[in-house]
Amino acid sequence: MPKVQCSKCSKYTYKRPYFLKRNKNIFCTLDCFYLFLKDRKFTSEHKMKLSKVKTGKKNPRWKGNGVGYGALHTFIKRRKNKPFFCEDCKENKKLDLANISQEYKRDLDDWEWLCRKCHMVKDGRLKNNYQKMRKFQAEKLEEVL
Repeated sequence: MPKVQCSKCSKYTYKRPYFLKRNKNIFCTLDCFYLFLKDRKFTSEHKMKLSKVKTGKKNPRWKGNGVGYGALHTFIKRRKNKPFFCEDCKENKKLDLANISQEYKRDLDDWEWLCRKCHMVKDGRLKNNYQKMRKFQAEKLEEVL
């Protein structure tokens, strides 16, 4: 095995010939490799090229509209700016990402930022929860009497 010099710390180490053919930079340890990666400076042009290499449909793991609930919300959150106020009542409260059509598509126009109350009202959950609460209270009242 040939003796080669580390690209980061200049120490000598032994590497197999096939490894030398595959790699331009040689490192004695993983620590030197990580330090080398940390010290690399990329130009803004190079960063843009790297970011566009395998994004969206070019990525082999791209699922299109077959993506799950959580991943779809993450996708939309990254692309749709979060306002300071609810898009429905215009109040400054904690906001949820709400789907308008209930079809969960990747269309940004099909999503809106709503406060919890407006979100539950639009989904019909507030009415359902209110009815369940009333029914539960009535049952408890009957048990007591």
